[in-house]
Amino acid sequence: MKLLIPLRHCGALLGLLCLPALTMPAQSEAVGSIAGTVGNAATRTNLEGAVVTLVERDLQTRTDPSGRFSFTRGPAGTYTLTASYTGLDQARQEVSVTAGPATPVTFALTSDVYVLEAFTVAGEREGNAV
Repeated sequence: MKLLIPLRHCGALLGLLCLPALTMPAQSEAVGSIAGTVGNAATRTNLEGAVVTLVERDLQTRTDPSGRFSFTRGPAGTYTLTASYTGLDQARQEVSVTAGPATPVTFALTSDVYVLEAFTVAGEREGNAV
């Protein structure tokens, strides 16, 4: 018994047969994850709602109420992470992710606002001031 498929349907059928191979990760590809915290260096408290970006994968997440974040089930490799929070300077770190346990990352954000130069306040007495 021969199965005859019109030529116009062959491309669609071939596409359906190949689809699982294109969407499933390779069995030998190492899978890793990143987990960490974002805190304020001056107050030594963790920050809720800080934005953490995995630059090469164009992924973002926000920290939970305890300042924690994670990126899971990504390919192993070297990545750049940035962390930002309103009022504090953005921080950047290079991270090497390997298969197995999550790679730990800690951000301690700072701000130039906390670093002030010395200044002097001067005034003059006027009138009947004592």
